[in-house]
Amino acid sequence: MKERQLEVCHLRNGAKVEDLYLFYVIPGTDIELKPKGRELQVTESNLTEYLHLLLDVFLNKSVEKQINAFKKGFNRIASINYLKVLKSNEIELMVCGNNDDEKEWTAQNLKENIIPAHGYHETSSTYLNLIEYMVKLDKESRRQFLSFVTGSPRLPFGGFKNLKPKMNIVRKNEGKENPDLYLPSVMTCQNFLKIPDYSSMEVLIEKFDTATREGQENFTLS
Repeated sequence: MKERQLEVCHLRNGAKVEDLYLFYVIPGTDIELKPKGRELQVTESNLTEYLHLLLDVFLNKSVEKQINAFKKGFNRIASINYLKVLKSNEIELMVCGNNDDEKEWTAQNLKENIIPAHGYHETSSTYLNLIEYMVKLDKESRRQFLSFVTGSPRLPFGGFKNLKPKMNIVRKNEGKENPDLYLPSVMTCQNFLKIPDYSSMEVLIEKFDTATREGQENFTLS
């Protein structure tokens, strides 16, 4: 899979790899990826090797101590080899807990832990529509919503009440423009959800479905 992903790496508008002026060092540092890496420029011919070395640093060497600590701790309970029979989502469930507790997604619990502010209050129609929208989300849509708002596809232990900071819902002001034309946006580091004052539940559903789907792997909606 990694080889297929590397094969599709390309530059836009006919630019060349050499135009990036990259060398065999970790970007933003002086750490060499191989001996004399500061003197070795990345070209079309050695791009694959460069990317392999870079991925090895980020995905293996940089977290080696943490992975070994996890293995050591896990082996105190059971052999780490038992994990080989599990899928990645099953390991996540075992380590991080259940993200699908239905009690977390009731209207009452959401109202107790999601704070309306800066243009919205507890009786605002957009705030109440959002609560209703969240209640009706299926399991996969919950993960997408949480990823969009908090940056993580799962809740912390203890659920919404243990989100730090608390999730805030604020009104997104677009001036004199029609709010129905705009998507919601977020500040994931603050769990800060900015929502235009949509005219109906139908518009809110459409805009949130688009935002949570398109905003999974980028910051263009922040």
